Amino acid sequence: MGSQTSEAQGTRQGRAVKLLRATEEHDPALAEFYRATWNPDATAEIVRQSRRAAAASNPVSPGEESPTFIFLQEGRILGHVGTIPVRVWSHGEEHPAHWVKGFWVLPEYRNGPIGFLVLREALKNLDCAMALTVLPVVVGLSVGLGFSDLGTIPNFIRILHPAKLAYRLRLDELGFGGLPRALRTTISLFQRTGLASIGGLCLGGLTRVAIGMRGRFPGTLTVTLEVPRPSDLDQLWLRTRKTMSAGLVRDARYLTWRYLRKDSGDYRFVTVRKGNDLIALAVVRRPTPDADPRLRGITLAPVSEWIFPLDESVAGLAALAGAEQAARELHADGIICSVSHPGAAPLLRRRGYWRGPPNVHLLIRDPAKSRALPSALSSWWVTRGDSYADGAF
Repeated sequence: MGSQTSEAQGTRQGRAVKLLRATEEHDPALAEFYRATWNPDATAEIVRQSRRAAAASNPVSPGEESPTFIFLQEGRILGHVGTIPVRVWSHGEEHPAHWVKGFWVLPEYRNGPIGFLVLREALKNLDCAMALTVLPVVVGLSVGLGFSDLGTIPNFIRILHPAKLAYRLRLDELGFGGLPRALRTTISLFQRTGLASIGGLCLGGLTRVAIGMRGRFPGTLTVTLEVPRPSDLDQLWLRTRKTMSAGLVRDARYLTWRYLRKDSGDYRFVTVRKGNDLIALAVVRRPTPDADPRLRGITLAPVSEWIFPLDESVAGLAALAGAEQAARELHADGIICSVSHPGAAPLLRRRGYWRGPPNVHLLIRDPAKSRALPSALSSWWVTRGDSYADGAF
């Protein structure tokens, strides 16, 4: 990270305003902001404990707080930018970086300069920054401040209960309005008459047949739902990174920090072993019922992590099979896997996944250009678990 934030002061419509990095003295104001945005139960003490816990478990610089930047007007926070420290693997080297997360302006103060000002203040104090975002306005603002938009990450969906999905989903609402009109009309008719459920059952049967032909993996691989040892995670990462151009450093320190904290009980680990060697891993998140109202009660379990050497495709297939088992045990109706690397798509298709509309942009900012981060989305291995993007669709 760059130099400490210098307090920027000015006036806004006659009121004193400040742009600065938050410290413990701002915990009461942060709690008020969080109650209005994300957590109605937030208190100053909860914020303080959360900040200290995050500092203690910091996977890049243990003991150092993750920077949070605020637009403060007369003691009230109107705009906010949080960060998540990570290490990035690129061209055979590790580099420190930060995900930009929690970029928010109170609704009554939007359509003004606050978002621009607080994001600019954050970027003045961050070296390498990355972001995953859906909103076009945020993409445009970020690009204006020096981010490169690498494009949208593909979404792949496997339906575990096709009859339920066929009856409930509305394709137009989910971005499939571009399908031929005759096909959309037929699907709508089937849904109104109840034939969609029968069609869904038939589709499920065909999918299982296709998986049996193309998506199976050797019996020499063992798939289990368990948390592996840290030493196994480190060995898996050392093998995987040799086949990867760029992505987060996914070693034991990172995976433990990200998915095995006390507040991370919503995750299930899937391991794939060949003998005693861990050769692939998946992490599945418990589905969030209200993640996307367009799903009409259909629950999707996100594949937050999917790690395997890219030259061991059968290990990747086995990890997907285990992820689907975990999703069923979590009572999910389907499973969603979002991966930026093109090598993932053929394996997902072999397991019966179909490609859905993409919506999450990967943004990269490296002002010093010292890391030579790839500018092509296809060079990156980015998943839904990165930047906590697995909580919403």
